Amino acid sequence: MKRFFSMILAIMLLIFSITSSFASSAGASSQSGEKELAEDIEPQPDSTEEEMMNGTISKEKLQDILSDIKKRIVIADENAKLNYSLGATNGRAYYDLTWEREGEVQIVQYGEDRNIYYYNHYNTDPMPNNWRMKRLPQFTMEESEAIAKDFIRKVLPEEYKNFTLNEAPEVSLDSYSFRFEFVRDNIPVNDIDAQVIVNYITGSVSYFITSYSPDIYFESSESYISQDEAQAAFRKEIGLRKIYTYSLQGNSRVDNVRMAYAMGLDEQFLINAKTGKREWIGHRSNHYYEKVWNEADESIQPLEQAEIDNKSKLKSMEEAKKVAQALGLFKAKDMEMSYANLYERSDAASGYLWSMEFRDEMSSLRVELDALNLELISFYDYDHIGQLQTITSKNIEEAQKVAEEFVRKYFSNYESKLALSAAELESLIGQQSEVVGLILERYEGGAFLPEDRISINYSPSMGKIVSVDKFWRSIRLPRPTKFADEEIVYKKIFEENGLELAYHLKWNEKEQRNDAKLCYSVSNTEELPLRFAVTTGERILSPVKTEEIEAYSDLDQSKYQEEAGALFQIGIGFVGGELRPNMPMTQREVLKLIALAFNDYGLTGATDKEQERYWRQLELLIGNESVSDLPATREEMVKYLVRALGYQRIAIKSEIFKSELYDFEQVSNDLRGYVAIANSLRMLDVPQSGEFRPKEQLTRDQAIKMLYNFLAFQ
Repeated sequence: MKRFFSMILAIMLLIFSITSSFASSAGASSQSGEKELAEDIEPQPDSTEEEMMNGTISKEKLQDILSDIKKRIVIADENAKLNYSLGATNGRAYYDLTWEREGEVQIVQYGEDRNIYYYNHYNTDPMPNNWRMKRLPQFTMEESEAIAKDFIRKVLPEEYKNFTLNEAPEVSLDSYSFRFEFVRDNIPVNDIDAQVIVNYITGSVSYFITSYSPDIYFESSESYISQDEAQAAFRKEIGLRKIYTYSLQGNSRVDNVRMAYAMGLDEQFLINAKTGKREWIGHRSNHYYEKVWNEADESIQPLEQAEIDNKSKLKSMEEAKKVAQALGLFKAKDMEMSYANLYERSDAASGYLWSMEFRDEMSSLRVELDALNLELISFYDYDHIGQLQTITSKNIEEAQKVAEEFVRKYFSNYESKLALSAAELESLIGQQSEVVGLILERYEGGAFLPEDRISINYSPSMGKIVSVDKFWRSIRLPRPTKFADEEIVYKKIFEENGLELAYHLKWNEKEQRNDAKLCYSVSNTEELPLRFAVTTGERILSPVKTEEIEAYSDLDQSKYQEEAGALFQIGIGFVGGELRPNMPMTQREVLKLIALAFNDYGLTGATDKEQERYWRQLELLIGNESVSDLPATREEMVKYLVRALGYQRIAIKSEIFKSELYDFEQVSNDLRGYVAIANSLRMLDVPQSGEFRPKEQLTRDQAIKMLYNFLAFQ
């Protein structure tokens, strides 16, 4: 029996000792000088604009580029096939080079200014069995940060000093992702950054990208308005407006609707630090609802059952087709319906839409109708958008007039509840565009519900509307009678959020370049959202808070300081800033801790039910097992760890296992296989006396030690 057990363990150890690592390929050495080019690359004259267009480049130029790249980056070029292509942006050439060899690929984007703007080094071999599991770092976070900074120095030799690390790195299964912001004259540039991903097993860079461009015109950083002047400008130029905010329950059910104060315009409108006037920077975005996804409920609710019953009342495809053709949006007799689909959409009266596509020899378009009342939802003319032209105030007036007539004809029930967002229209004047986009927001009771809207695109060159989209839900909106003093809100905004002075990029159509405008903006974070209860002025905070693991203030009290520190480096540990090493753990806490060793993307803020579903996917929980908040024992921790290795099918055969542990007989019968396997793999926290103490309550310190041993085995 002992021989059989030893054979099983030997096989298991052999399997897990054969692990593939990107590190070995990513860290491959390379000659740093020039590499002989393939014979079929014929010498050509120095590259010109014409050569860039036809995709050729001289041999001498390519040799120079390769030599320069290899002086700065280790390229695994032995037996590698080189491919390259040429491109240009804003009149500046760049070269995309790819090295491919068995098992790995390296990609470099090299600019004619000798900067490197993109780098990617990845493994093409099949993923190992444990690819979803984190690895213990061989390079600390500080060492990896130094590697990332050195890489930026190499790829952006003239500008690297202007890049500063602006936040703690994100941790993945084997890498740290560092994000850097660009600073000019001690002022951050909002739209320029860089990302460097460092493999903490090998210390090699696997990915780099930057949005930096040398073709940016920066305003002078001298002579700008003060913070007090900027605050006054925000009051006058932007101000506050009343909006409705809400939370989402489950997939789409709206809950907790309330009126709130928000910044008058959205975050795309800033205060120009030179003029004190508002400055439109980019396209608007609306995030006024609280992103709260409550626990999924799989049971069918009464309202859902009613919706299911209503489906039998939906209009047929033929009925929808006739209504679409009768709308007068296109020449019905010349176009045939080529496609139709019935699909769900939460804002529709029935919850369903008919989506139909019509075609003729020259064009195609799409019409969507509510499947219950056949009300128009959207219309898209794919082929007749019009020509690019400079937008004038006359174009905007035309667009508004046509849009008013369209709303009166097709959306008369909504006409009294719409307000045109005019500020963004003003910013279009002088810009090149094919369409004038109008946004009509839902406005009731003196407040906006920006998510509910009708969007209309008018083509000046075609003289008609080319697309329409309506999103509107039957949300009952409250009408408060008490309103807090706006000064209470302004005080919180300016004192708690604060104003930030930064450069913001804005496209200059006339000069065909990006201008860096010096602007003030209000800091808007998840912890300090810019929405406030309209009745009290209190800030409306998201019910779901993401708790982060912080450095432990009591690490010196741990018996396993080195192990706790190593796990902390890769995002495994306890929230609250304290380790509390002797604190007992519950079963749920143990499973949460072990799950941090896996790829847990998407579980931030997850409910208990969602977490349990994930633990079952990992096979930490099996069959009808449940998890509780009762104290966990040391042997239960071992059970979950061995399951995480995928050994449960062997471990359940407890009768075949023996162990040299002094108190092995005290292990629960059904867990003896788990404990024996974990001990043979040196995963247990066992003193020299050889006692495992299986029934003893598990402490945080002991869990850290066993989880560290578990990852060390990987």
